[in-house]
Amino acid sequence: EEQCTETFELVLQAQLPPWFTPYPFVLTSYRSGFSYRLCLASLFRLHNETLNVWSELAPAVCFAVWTARFLEEHRDADTEDRCLVTAGLIVSCVLRPLCSGLAHLFHVTSASGYILWWSVDYVSICLAILATSLVSGRFAFYCLEPLQILFFTSIGGLLSSSMVAVLAVSSPVLRSASFALFVLFSNGVPFLYTLGIKLSPSSRYHAGADVPWRYINLWALSLGTFALGLGVKSSSLPERLVRRRWSD
Repeated sequence: EEQCTETFELVLQAQLPPWFTPYPFVLTSYRSGFSYRLCLASLFRLHNETLNVWSELAPAVCFAVWTARFLEEHRDADTEDRCLVTAGLIVSCVLRPLCSGLAHLFHVTSASGYILWWSVDYVSICLAILATSLVSGRFAFYCLEPLQILFFTSIGGLLSSSMVAVLAVSSPVLRSASFALFVLFSNGVPFLYTLGIKLSPSSRYHAGADVPWRYINLWALSLGTFALGLGVKSSSLPERLVRRRWSD
């Protein structure tokens, strides 16, 4: 395992150690073998993770302030609902970007640090998906406790299988499929159920039929932006379109 350096020096993709998996189409401006102290100092230096770090840490701070104000405004809400929403907001809007930002900042320390920090990032993403699905599941199946229990049990099982696949399965296709199933089920089922109730003429007396279209539209927009971001990230589209510039 290489020794940590205290000198800020960027390296090329070809100079990276074997444990460091480079970004596709990004050829320069990598940090490698930095000490934790130098990683913190690199917050204010330009490299190929600068935007990744700040686009996570800055929203985490903003969402922390907004979450505190939101919960104060709704302090008279039902205790169980308020606790569930609190957990959902903190885990998905504060903890997840904070963990991801720190992972982008500190994964360059060593081989063990690389595994540790990207594991923290992955776990925080899974917990964020779980937390938001608990909130949406509680909303979609509010008066249907058996369906709530079934949904919560299902996403717990899918999360467990996704974790096992990442840790024990060598096939990247199977790992990706397991994670994709967890994401699609957790986010899609509550929304599709609520939308189906809203559109079904025979469900006009169902509690879900009173959900405002504005809320459903915003819900759909949030899922759409999530899908768009995931597609852009997984396809490396920006790097493919301006390959030469991204490597400078």
